[in-house]
Amino acid sequence: MIHADQNELDTLDILNRIDAARDMDINRIVNVVLKAAIDLLQPSAAAFKLLFSENKNSVYAFQDPNKVDTTFLNSDKEFKKELHSFQNISQSEYIDDKFSYILAIDSSKTPNHDRILKFIMERSARAIACYLLHHKLQKNTNEVYRLRLNLENSFNSIPDAIVSVDKEMRIISANAAFLSLYGGILADYKGRTFEECFGSNAGPYNSVIRQTLELGRLTSHFRVNTTTPDGFECKLELNAAPLRTGEHSFGGAVLVIKDMTRLAVLEQQLEDRRLLNNMVGQSDAMKRVATLVHSLSDIGTTVLITGESGTGKELIADALHYTGGRADKKIVKVNCAALSESLLESELFGHVRGAFTGASRDSEGRVSAAEGGTLFLDEIGDLPLSIQLKLLRFLEYKEYERVGSPKPRKADVRVVTATNADLKQKVQDGSFRKDLYFRLNVFQIELPPLRERKEDIPLLAENFMNLFNNELGRSIKSVSPEFMEALMQYDWPGNVRELRHCIEYAAILCLDEMLQPIHLPQNFRDNFNCFCERPKVRQQEQRVVSSPAAPAETNSRRHTFDKQKVLDALEQANWKKARAARILGISRPTLYRWMKRSGIVKP
Repeated sequence: MIHADQNELDTLDILNRIDAARDMDINRIVNVVLKAAIDLLQPSAAAFKLLFSENKNSVYAFQDPNKVDTTFLNSDKEFKKELHSFQNISQSEYIDDKFSYILAIDSSKTPNHDRILKFIMERSARAIACYLLHHKLQKNTNEVYRLRLNLENSFNSIPDAIVSVDKEMRIISANAAFLSLYGGILADYKGRTFEECFGSNAGPYNSVIRQTLELGRLTSHFRVNTTTPDGFECKLELNAAPLRTGEHSFGGAVLVIKDMTRLAVLEQQLEDRRLLNNMVGQSDAMKRVATLVHSLSDIGTTVLITGESGTGKELIADALHYTGGRADKKIVKVNCAALSESLLESELFGHVRGAFTGASRDSEGRVSAAEGGTLFLDEIGDLPLSIQLKLLRFLEYKEYERVGSPKPRKADVRVVTATNADLKQKVQDGSFRKDLYFRLNVFQIELPPLRERKEDIPLLAENFMNLFNNELGRSIKSVSPEFMEALMQYDWPGNVRELRHCIEYAAILCLDEMLQPIHLPQNFRDNFNCFCERPKVRQQEQRVVSSPAAPAETNSRRHTFDKQKVLDALEQANWKKARAARILGISRPTLYRWMKRSGIVKP
C-alpha cells in the first residue's frame, strides 16, 4: 500500500516527477501521477489509497467519500473519457466499509505506451496546474476573507462612530457605534445622504465632509451640539479624512464622530467644582451664597452682586456663568469705572466707522462679543447717566444701537452686575436711575465682609498657601498658632483680597515649612506686638533708654547686638537693602538709620 506524502507540492515539482517517469512502465507512471494528484487534493493521505496487483501489472486507486467530494481524475471529464479508450475501468467496488474503488489501470491492456504517456503527462500537468491555481486563489480568497473579517471586527469594536461616504456624500458604510449612537434607527442607511438620515441636523456633518473633499486634507476637532434622530441631545467632535483613489483624486471621505457628551458633562462638573472650591468657606453666610449660585446658574435672570471691595464679586459672576447653561459661551467683563464716558459707550455697544475721531473701522463691542453668554458689568454704580438709559433699554428689549448707527441690533446676553457702592443712596442722590436700579436688582447676592465670617480664614489661608507654594516653588506645610492668631484678630478692611496678598507676602519671605509672625506684612507687625519680633526689640530699646541708671556698657551691648543682626541680614540678602529690611522686619529708612548709626558700609 502506498500513501501520499503530506507535504504540499508545487507545479514544478510535479512536472519534474512526471518527466523523470518517462522511461518507466505505465504502472509506475500512473503511480507517480495519482500520487501527485492525491498529494495535492488532500495533504492527509487518509482519504486515498493506491494498491498494486500481485503481478505489479495493475494499479488501483481508492477514496474515502466521507473525506473528499470529488477525486482529482474524475473531476476532469475529458480525461476520464479519454482513459476509457485504453483502460479497463472496473465497476465500483469496496475493499472495506470506508474506501471505494474509483480507478484501475492495467498495463497489459495498454499497447500504445507513448500515447498514454504523453496523454497522461499533458492532462496531468494541465489539471495539476489548474488545481494549484485554484488552490492558490482559494487560499488567497480565504486570506482576504479572514482579513476582511478582522477589519470588520476591528471596525465595529471602535467606540467612535465611523461612516464613509462617496463623492456625492452618500453613505457607503458605517460601524456599530454609528448605529448605536443613533438608536439603531438607521438600518437602511446605505446609499442615503445625511439630509435623508438626519434632516435639519445634517448641516455639521455635510460641512465637515465638504471641507475635507474640497481641501483634500484632514478636518479635525470640529465640535457641535446636535440632536440625534431619536431626540437625544449630544455634544460631538467631528473629524474627517479623504478616501484617496490616486495621488490627487478622492473617492469620498471617512467621518469619525466622537461622542463628547459624557466628557463635556465631566468637564463641566470639574469646572463647577473648581469654581465652587474657589468660594472657600464653611460659614453659614457663604453656604447661603453657594446655594443661591446653584439656584441661579441655569436661569437667565439679571443678578446684582453687592459687597465690599475684595469680597470676591467677580468670582461669583464666574460661578454663575460656568455652572449654567451658557458655560460653553464667553463671559465678557467690563469695569465701568475704568473707562471714560465717551469710551465706555463704544466699548459696550460698539461703533461704526467714522462715528467719531479715530473710528477708522467698525467695532462690534462687548455686548456683541458676549452673544449667547454673559456680560459682567463690574462697578456698575460708576456707570454714567447717559449710558444708564441705553443699558436700561438693552435690559428691557435685548436691543441696542452701535455708536454712529441708528440701526437696532439684537443680542441674547445674560447681564450680571456688581458694585461695592450703595445704589439706593445713589438713587436718592440722583446719580443713578431708579428704573435701572430696579431692573438690575431682580435678584441680589450680597457677599459678607471677611470680618463677619472669620471662621473661614483658616480655610482661605490654607488655600492661598497651597496656591503660592505652586506659584513660588515653596514647600510651606503649616502656619504657626501665633501667625493664625494674628490673622484672626485683624479686621481685614480689604477682605479676601487683602488676605490673599498677606499670604503671598508671607510666602515670599518664608524659606522653611512654617509661616511665622516674622513673615507678616509691616502693618500686622505694628499692630500685634505680642506676636512679632520687632515690637519686642522696640520694647527692649524703650526700657534701656528710659532707665537713667542704666550703665553705659548696657547701651554698648545693645548696639553691638543690633549691629551684628543687621550685618547678618545684609549678608543673607547679598547686601540688597530692601530684602535685608524685609528679613529684619523693618522699613528701609529704619535700616539706613541703623547702618549709619552702626557705621556699616558695604565691603
